[in-house]
Amino acid sequence: MIAKPLPRPHLDIRRQKKNGKYPVKILIPHSGEKYLYPVGYDMTEKEFLALMSHAVKYRSERETLDKKLAEAKSAIDKIDLFSKERFEDYFLNKAGTTDLRECFELRINQLKENNQPGTASIYDLAIKSFESVSKGMQLRDITPNFLMRYEREKVGKNELSVTTAAIYLRALRAIINIAIDEGKLSEDHYPFTTVKKKNNRYSIPTPNQRKHSNNVLSQEQLEKLVSATFKGRGKKRAVDMLEFIYGCGGANMTDILSLTKDNIIAVYHGGKKHEVLEFRRQKIRKTNRQGKVIQHLYTDKMKSIVAKYHKEGSEFLFPVLDGTEIPEKKKEKITTFIKRINTMIKKAAKDLNFPNWEHITTYSARHAFATHLVFEENLSTAIVANALGHESERTTEEYIGRLDFSMLQKVANAAKIGRSFSNAGDWAGDDEL
Repeated sequence: MIAKPLPRPHLDIRRQKKNGKYPVKILIPHSGEKYLYPVGYDMTEKEFLALMSHAVKYRSERETLDKKLAEAKSAIDKIDLFSKERFEDYFLNKAGTTDLRECFELRINQLKENNQPGTASIYDLAIKSFESVSKGMQLRDITPNFLMRYEREKVGKNELSVTTAAIYLRALRAIINIAIDEGKLSEDHYPFTTVKKKNNRYSIPTPNQRKHSNNVLSQEQLEKLVSATFKGRGKKRAVDMLEFIYGCGGANMTDILSLTKDNIIAVYHGGKKHEVLEFRRQKIRKTNRQGKVIQHLYTDKMKSIVAKYHKEGSEFLFPVLDGTEIPEKKKEKITTFIKRINTMIKKAAKDLNFPNWEHITTYSARHAFATHLVFEENLSTAIVANALGHESERTTEEYIGRLDFSMLQKVANAAKIGRSFSNAGDWAGDDEL
């Protein structure tokens, strides 16, 4: 481990001032170089010797000097790998902090400025969660041992689900990555596993895929929901939204509720005019200025759903937003609407005796869309990835990897594994599968 430089008092006698004295400075020796920083007063050589002997006459000057030395040492302690530039950032108050909470707050403010109140809220919850384990942490305190301790205390004691803990830990990993990019932390201090370095590093836990498979909506279930008759408008509205989401490629609700008339474009094919919904994912636009363009045919069924709920005079297809909301208010409106719709979808699914009714949400339509295209229509993962707006096929593979039981049956039968499920008798209906 490379030793850090020690700041010390220094009288710079290279140039005498008109008052016959020399400037008192802080000297930082490093790799054969000497960096000097003024304390704020001048002295003769005799006075400087008296100062160093702690003469009472120069008590005030000594206090100033000691304060500057302490500030210099504090700045050096914050730097894992010393450099003149990083030292000056901290010593001259030009840089950000290595205090973990302050790093989070800086990021939270940036996210709010970028109109990402939802993500900002996650970061706020994350730092509170980490501080509940240990307060007053610096970036260098985030070690594999701390991360394992955090997981034990939060997940091991059932205070957080694996999914929630993983979300907070990914936020922390992003903070660490930013700190390394800005030179606040050395790469050697990176606590998470990487492709090249896995030993003695921390790996963020992965949620149980089987648990998430409960929210998959089968094609048969979707058709039952759409064709069913429900009492009250709440359930019907929820099912209408689910059908619209499915028709729109399982689009995120934020994208759906942000659609306006400007997202409807005309295309000509085979000599006929068609209407297409064209938009960019809100989620992707935060990290990519353009993002991938998503297009889906604006079908007659989708038009009828919009006609049923559209508010006259509004540019938005659905009457949730009005375009005047600040980001926080927009997020609040969308979140409230999604909760209401999901509550009604669950009630509708329960009415139809779906075994997984408690887990079905608007998000289920996205999985249903992906699995249907791949396993029913035999479309390639690349085409489905484009329809979903995924930046990579790997994400799509995760979606289609969470299959409902009927899909598992078809896969097994197609592969001729053992006997077919159709001849499996009571075993095929075993709830354990």
